[in-house]
Amino acid sequence: TPGAPTGSPVVAPTATPGAPTGSPTTSPTPPAGSPTIAPTAVPTPAEGAPTGTPTADCLAGTTREAFLQTILVQVTDEATLTDPTTAQGQAFDWMVNTDTIDVCASTTLEQRYGLTTLYFSTDGVNWTNQTEWLTSTFECTWEGITCAESGAALNLNLEQNNLSGPLPNEISTLFALETFEVFGNSLTGPIVAGVGNMTSLLLFDIEENFFTGLFFTAEILSLTSLVALRGSTNQFEDIIPGEIGGLTNLRQLWLAENALGGNLPTQIGDLTSLESFIIYNTGDNGIDGTIPTEMGNLVNLTFVQLYNNSFTGTIPVELYNIANIVELRLDQNDLSGPAMNPLISNWVNLQDLRLYDNGLLTGVIPTTIGSLTALEVLAVNDLQLSGTLPTEIGGLAALDFLDVSDNNAMTGAIPTELFDLQLIRLVYLSNNTFTGTFPANYGNPPLLRDLFVENNFLIGTVPEIAAEQLLNLNEFLIWGNVLTGSVPASICALRNDTEPAIGILEDLWSDCGGDPPEIACDFPACCNRCFV
Repeated sequence: TPGAPTGSPVVAPTATPGAPTGSPTTSPTPPAGSPTIAPTAVPTPAEGAPTGTPTADCLAGTTREAFLQTILVQVTDEATLTDPTTAQGQAFDWMVNTDTIDVCASTTLEQRYGLTTLYFSTDGVNWTNQTEWLTSTFECTWEGITCAESGAALNLNLEQNNLSGPLPNEISTLFALETFEVFGNSLTGPIVAGVGNMTSLLLFDIEENFFTGLFFTAEILSLTSLVALRGSTNQFEDIIPGEIGGLTNLRQLWLAENALGGNLPTQIGDLTSLESFIIYNTGDNGIDGTIPTEMGNLVNLTFVQLYNNSFTGTIPVELYNIANIVELRLDQNDLSGPAMNPLISNWVNLQDLRLYDNGLLTGVIPTTIGSLTALEVLAVNDLQLSGTLPTEIGGLAALDFLDVSDNNAMTGAIPTELFDLQLIRLVYLSNNTFTGTFPANYGNPPLLRDLFVENNFLIGTVPEIAAEQLLNLNEFLIWGNVLTGSVPASICALRNDTEPAIGILEDLWSDCGGDPPEIACDFPACCNRCFV
């Protein structure tokens, strides 16, 4: 007798946070439809210094070096500024000895210095795109920088540009910034205090770097204009503090794949503008404690990814107040109590629901689930569900993925309505106590790729299918039931090694290994694994 099959249901498709994106189970991808922060539309100043009224010769009786030093020591201490081994010293040297901008006419010398320091601190010579950087053009023409008419930088976008090294504190000179985007680089070190000077900041995106230390610094928590705060896929070690409730303009909070711990504070419920909340974890431990009932206040939420943490307690009934929810991932936690409530019908926009691997979640799948006509993914495997798979499952017209496997106590007949769904592609019903005969219409879904019904109590024969049905079927697991008769020739004809091949069926496992077998099947021409 062969051992247990090595195949297993394909893991539920990863959502695209993005972020999270998306989506999620790689680094957070911005979820489809999630808010984006567009750069402020302002004209870029013409090349050259801002057109303010020129001053008298500011260098009369002094030198360019002394003049610049007098200004820049207000940003950087003198020892660091004049040390040629530091990024600050290299920026100062460039402005003194290489840059030809008219320092007497310029009104943005501190900003120019801050950007130049950023260049040297993050190995600018090896950036992917460094167009115009460290030329004598106005810094608002440098790649990734856009400015207001005043010359103040409003947007910095250097994402995926091969920056490496720490952010310098001199980014404090970018006080008018509204967007700061350095996603997908190799930046290191902590979040510097200079960030706190960007009091107009709307978008702060430092995802996919190697930042360390605390994420929720006093400076970050002071940026009350923030609309999007993205710090996923770094090496932060922190808790989410109660002070997060002060960032009431937030619409995106993405902090997945860090070493976050502690509880989720009740003040999360004060973020009533929040649309996407992505804090999934791919390591050990993670955030623990209960999911606050106050999350029910977040009626604008559309994307929630809290999976693979250590949440305990019940799923708050208040979450059913969030009528706009599109994706809810609470899988791979330690939640208990009812998995689903009849109020699930409130989630009319829901496309993705994953609760799997919460071994203490119980209850039944409510009949009201049939109202979720937008639902594409339903992953409720490895729980303690009981009862039947309701016939109302046939109302899920958009359903692509269904996994109710490994619940053990789900019973009753497999509803024929399931196989009337024209978009269903992946069906996993394994390791339950389903009874009755094999649904006669199982060949109807044109996209069906996986059908796993092993280890149940199905009886009777496997029905024949019509020509042109199940041409996309790749895995068909029917062993561990009480089926009799023969595997239909119309199913065997789908094997991908037949001549001529009309299907792509690769795995067909049945109880064809006894003497006599429970179900007859030619091995290995039809069934490629037989069980007793």
